[in-house]
Amino acid sequence: AKDKWPDKISPPVMQFNLVQLYNTGEFAKAEEEVNTVLRQVPDNLWLQFFKASLLSAQTKNQEAEECLHAVFRRADIQSGTRISALHGRLLLLSQLGRKNEVKAEVVSMLEGPYTVSEKTLLLDNLCCWPFMLERTEYLPEAEVWIKEAMKLDPASQTLRGTYAALLVESRQNPAEAEALLLKLL
Repeated sequence: AKDKWPDKISPPVMQFNLVQLYNTGEFAKAEEEVNTVLRQVPDNLWLQFFKASLLSAQTKNQEAEECLHAVFRRADIQSGTRISALHGRLLLLSQLGRKNEVKAEVVSMLEGPYTVSEKTLLLDNLCCWPFMLERTEYLPEAEVWIKEAMKLDPASQTLRGTYAALLVESRQNPAEAEALLLKLL
């Protein structure tokens, strides 16, 4: 479903202005504007996700986690949005150094009622942390997670590409990484 916005507010202009405030470090001002609009349209997912980013940037981590968890619990959102909220929450936990919680949540998700598509989407996103976010401390977990994802969807080109990137990042088997990447071309 499309996010609702208050009358007389242009979503692209509002989003641009909020991103500008974020990029210039004016987090409190951006948060104030987000809260003003959220009072009018409390179910706006874009604003809820952006608010979580603002809270995290201000090290209001508990509030950011609660914001993302509230989105995750909503019954009216599509699975991709739910997985994005879970990914955001796991990333926040990782930034707080709560690696064991991240790993436990991943196990719970894999054992839970999620579809193969949802599981592979989340695992693929998590596996990109070492090389896209420079979270190399997650390289051992990513190597396990990508193999689990590839078991769930062995035909996925995307997962093979992520696996090759992890091989490159770990420097363990450059020949295998090269062969995988050549197959993807």
